[in-house]
Amino acid sequence: MARGDFIGDIVQAESTAYVDAQPASGDEWVVKAWGVDSAWVNYRLHVYDGTDRVRIAQADKSMAVFNGQTALSLPVDYSTYLSIYNGGAGALKVFYSGYKTKE
Repeated sequence: MARGDFIGDIVQAESTAYVDAQPASGDEWVVKAWGVDSAWVNYRLHVYDGTDRVRIAQADKSMAVFNGQTALSLPVDYSTYLSIYNGGAGALKVFYSGYKTKE
């Protein structure tokens, strides 16, 4: 993968659990979009450093599923990366995408 290439995935977050998306050591990404199929307060996007999670967005506010997504420009790297929370009762598919800025 080269700088400027697409990064993204569809991951499964189990009920009341987090799923992390972490660049390889030395890589950096800018995440531009994320989505789930329901705009609910308990679907949340965080940045995580292995100790602390900081909420960046939640689906009912930032995603606006039926109105299109709001702008997101979130730099992440190996030590500070994405962590997605599913506060629901069942497994949830989550999409995230962006581009690579450093490798």
